[in-house]
Amino acid sequence: MTGRDAELMSFQRTGDSRVIVVNVGMGIGEQIIRSSAVEDTDSVRVTVRVRRNTGSAPAIVLSIPTVVRLNASLLERAVLDGAGHTVPDYGDYVGPRPTPTR
Repeated sequence: MTGRDAELMSFQRTGDSRVIVVNVGMGIGEQIIRSSAVEDTDSVRVTVRVRRNTGSAPAIVLSIPTVVRLNASLLERAVLDGAGHTVPDYGDYVGPRPTPTR
C-alpha cells in the first residue's frame, strides 16, 4: 500500500477503555488511509498510514485526532508507534466544545 507511517505525537484516553485517540502529525494535503493496532499483554502498537495528495503544499504539520479501537481495555499497557517507541500519554480526551452564545 502506498503512503507512509505518520508520526504519532501523543495519545489520549476516552470514557471507553477500549478506545483511544491518537494525535497524528500530518501535513497539509495528506489524508489518513488506514490505522491499525496490534495488541499484547504489555503494549498496544499503533500504526497510522497517510498518503499525500498530488501537488504541492506548505510544510506545515497538523495534529489530527484519530480514533483507534482496541480489542481489549488499554488499562496500564504502553502505547507504542510502529517503530516500537513509546507514544506520550496526554490524559483524557476532551472533544471540541460548542461556541458560547450570548
